[in-house]
Amino acid sequence: MHIPVSDTSETMDLIVTHVGADFDALASVIAAQKLYPQAKAILPGSAQKNVREFLSLWKDEFRLDTEKEIDLDSVTRLIIVETRLKSRIGMASQIVDKGEVEIHIFDHHPKTKQDIKPEKEISANVGATVSLLVKIIKKRKMPLTPIEATVMALGIYEDTNSLTSQTTTKLDIDVVGFLFSQGANLSAVSSYLKRELTQRQLSILSDLINKTEVVTIKGIDIAISFLKIEKFVEDFALLVHKLIDIENFNVLFAFAEDATGTIRMVARSNLSYINIAKVTSHFGGGGHPYAASAKIKGISSEQVKLKLLNILKRTIRPKIYAEDIGSFKIRTVSPDETINEVRKLMKKLKVTGMAVAEKDRLVGIITKADLAKAIHRGFGHSRIKGYMNIRPVTTTSKAPLQKIRRLMLEEDVGYLPIVKRGKLLGMVTREDLLKVVYHDLITPRKSSKRKRPFISPVAVNVSQNLKSRLPGHIYNILKFIGKRADNLHYKAFCVGGFIRDLLLGVENFDIDIVVEKNAIRFGKILASKLKGSLVVHKKFGTATIVMPWTGKGKRGPEKKKEKFKIDIATARTEQYPYPAALPTVKFASIKQDLYRRDFTINAMAVSVNRNNFGDLIDFFGGQRDLKMKKIRILHNLSFLEDPTRIFRAVRFEQRYNFRIEPHTEELIKTAVTLDMFGRTQKQRIRDEIILILSEDKPIKALLGMNQLHELRFIDPKLKLNKDMIKLFESIEETCAWYKLSFMKKRVIDSWIIYFMAMVNSLALKEIKSMCERFVFTKGDTKRLLSAKMGANRIAQLLDRKEDMKPSQIYMYLEPLSYEVILFIMAKTKTKEAKGRISLFFTKYNSIKLRITGIDLKKIGLTPGPTYKKVLNKILYAKLDGRIKSKQDEIGLAEKLIGKTK
Repeated sequence: MHIPVSDTSETMDLIVTHVGADFDALASVIAAQKLYPQAKAILPGSAQKNVREFLSLWKDEFRLDTEKEIDLDSVTRLIIVETRLKSRIGMASQIVDKGEVEIHIFDHHPKTKQDIKPEKEISANVGATVSLLVKIIKKRKMPLTPIEATVMALGIYEDTNSLTSQTTTKLDIDVVGFLFSQGANLSAVSSYLKRELTQRQLSILSDLINKTEVVTIKGIDIAISFLKIEKFVEDFALLVHKLIDIENFNVLFAFAEDATGTIRMVARSNLSYINIAKVTSHFGGGGHPYAASAKIKGISSEQVKLKLLNILKRTIRPKIYAEDIGSFKIRTVSPDETINEVRKLMKKLKVTGMAVAEKDRLVGIITKADLAKAIHRGFGHSRIKGYMNIRPVTTTSKAPLQKIRRLMLEEDVGYLPIVKRGKLLGMVTREDLLKVVYHDLITPRKSSKRKRPFISPVAVNVSQNLKSRLPGHIYNILKFIGKRADNLHYKAFCVGGFIRDLLLGVENFDIDIVVEKNAIRFGKILASKLKGSLVVHKKFGTATIVMPWTGKGKRGPEKKKEKFKIDIATARTEQYPYPAALPTVKFASIKQDLYRRDFTINAMAVSVNRNNFGDLIDFFGGQRDLKMKKIRILHNLSFLEDPTRIFRAVRFEQRYNFRIEPHTEELIKTAVTLDMFGRTQKQRIRDEIILILSEDKPIKALLGMNQLHELRFIDPKLKLNKDMIKLFESIEETCAWYKLSFMKKRVIDSWIIYFMAMVNSLALKEIKSMCERFVFTKGDTKRLLSAKMGANRIAQLLDRKEDMKPSQIYMYLEPLSYEVILFIMAKTKTKEAKGRISLFFTKYNSIKLRITGIDLKKIGLTPGPTYKKVLNKILYAKLDGRIKSKQDEIGLAEKLIGKTK
């Protein structure tokens, strides 16, 4: 196609693009002006918000007119860029059918029956239309200004999702390189692509997430989201893109219906066999095979959804199934073979995993990693059935490639047995999948017209969560940590429970930072800048910064009052020299650091470095398990390495109302059967029990422990029966009453009250022995023994029907700890006893004497044990109402001292 360098005739050339211009449209208009220098150019209708913001600063650099300024009758040549559809070019559509108007088209969209028929056309399947125009500019050696090069680079980056979209071609990449040689500014490109969402957009995005449903058609998950809004929201496509980033959907159809009944449809696909453009064409829309849109009128949202599902059912045809890539002649092993035997066999066969079968029925999967860990811990002669995955993820021969890929990614498995009614047919391995999906990366490229798309995982950024859910000063501290890490060339991450609770929307200000360098050095620098005190643990390569809590608008960490701490650790891996031992530490990468943790939901990290601030790192499917509400162990030997993780599994299950997934539950039962708690330091078990009983509602956790037979490791006689459950429920009510009324006066250790109930059925000697085994502190031991020795007797004394003097109630309860008193209150069933304990807390315990030892000395009493006796008698009199003022107290003291003398 010949394009003139200039046109000196009296006729007018007009460059036009589609309504709602994006950066590719704007860039294509500006590039076309280089090729048609005398042409006028317009952006019909209203451009997208980010384009309008860009032009508000740079419009003087470009020659753009408005539709009103154009005399359409003078137009003899119409240059259309970034579209072929008459319905999308605004007022210019009026001259399309004029015979005397010559039409030139530059576009990268697939052709449709509704396209304008031009005299001249340049089109190709590339990532952005502007790439086609810049190719000509480069060939003609036409210079570009830095701002022209920047806006053209913006067009390519936006349409190709920063060169990661499946539509990206070599031409797009080559053109970007040329544009940067012309002065394109990457910082400017980045700033306009990373747009902050408005409050309304954030609200709509939240609604999109909540109203998205996933339907499975021919084994392919299709996400569909319908939303009703009062008026059209700008950049709806941007919100759809954000939704894909968050949820990692492969196929998404999003619909927004406004008050007029107009439905806007935006669709995206990462799958080559689902052509989004063809699907949207049924609704009068169009676009690319991987990105398209439509504007729908005169049909209800229910009808749209039904029509969409019918179209997808007719058109979806997966090209590759498990039977096409799997192996159907595989070697299996028996569950009774030993670890050492199977390891030798794997080495011989050069495989990293094998199916475990009895006859032709699948009973498990064993991997090389499982065997290595078992041998390292001295279990080489054990049978593999205690270490294999007895609930392997399986598939069918007709499972589509995408389903296989999703299963391997979500379940983090490298082997998928192909089964039919429990019978093992074959196996699909990770290598089989890679050979298909990433064929060009694994095997030499062969000349072929068919190209396999490169499928890359979508990164998730949670910086908005950090900003909206954290107090301002903590958010600023994280930004500051990232800045300091950049200065030192450190990679720094927030990790663990803080990230888990951030994604769940649960308040948690316990910040754990992991760096891939020297944490102690980093901690010293931060402590100096943040003006905090530093505690260093050289053995583990960790440091803790303690500083004042300065948050406003949100409460600080409970029980920490004015203090706030940040734990900093060097990324490390842990090796257990033998089962249930304390680990030895070696420094490692962030991935290895996360892999040493207990559960997938606790094995996520968020980068705080400036260029990656908020990027969520999730190697092991933690985000997936949060959504599915599952507690999942990271590897099969995890409970053997650290049996206390069993208690943590139960604790997290009940705290968040999650479920321990079946395979993890089987591994727990295996560890319990092997008596792994018997090899564990009792103090560690004690600490985990305390944490469980410190939860708001520990009853559920104890029920879970009872089902898994974990209570017997505290004492073989412990069993959770109906009476104990009722007592726990009563303790929960009693503690809630106390915390509501008196928590400001004195904080209680609620866990020990529940523990008193747990061991209530044991004899005094057994409780004392248990306290010694688990190394309880002297104070905790004293409270536990006090509850056993005195609870029943005090309860009986307080249960009496006849009236009791306040001084009697006080004498019974005052010597006891608050926890023992509350245990008695929970245990007793009579109103009399509960009422008297309530009076002790609400009234009697707050009555204080005004007289002091100094007053007694003035009266003439010699200091000694008699002081306490006299003061107690005066207090009892005051409790019973016999005296009121200080003079009354002194008068009674004189009488008592006189009798004493």
